[in-house]
Amino acid sequence: MQSDPNETALDRLLSDAQSDGPSDDLFARVLADADAVQSAARPVVPQRAPRRWWREALDAIGGWPTLSGVTAAGVMGVAIGLYAPDVVDDWAGGQLTGLSGGLSVAPDLGALVWEDGNV
Repeated sequence: MQSDPNETALDRLLSDAQSDGPSDDLFARVLADADAVQSAARPVVPQRAPRRWWREALDAIGGWPTLSGVTAAGVMGVAIGLYAPDVVDDWAGGQLTGLSGGLSVAPDLGALVWEDGNV
């Protein structure tokens, strides 16, 4: 089999490149240049806008939509708690009076038991 002259020239070129390495002088100049650049550079710290505690708390619960839902539920709970129980029973369509046997608006669990004693 005959060898290709281009292949031998390439092999010779690659072996020469492999044996030659960068000189020590090149390493010294590169390291000296890196030291000079690093000593002259100032660290760049991005400035973040200050966050207030209430903004972080709002983000923690899910933002404005969640806050509005929690507020609406809280206002409704206060309204139900402040109104007379009869008003709340009227809102519920008389269901609380029906469960309590007509005696009071607090439901009685005995009204939920069937006549044979089973729940």
